[in-house]
Amino acid sequence: MFLSYMSYVFGKIVVYSVISGSDYIIAVTDYIIAVTDYIIAATDFIITVGDYRIY
Repeated sequence: MFLSYMSYVFGKIVVYSVISGSDYIIAVTDYIIAVTDYIIAATDFIITVGDYRIY
């Protein structure tokens, strides 16, 4: 009985770790996408300002 309870708890911990781990990966991926979008927007802005100076 004790052994099955321990394996149940261990299983819950493993499942929870996997879920929180994937949440963390998703959050990091979202952050990387946001930073990439920001870099693209900043680059567009610099190009636009550069074009404006040329004209």
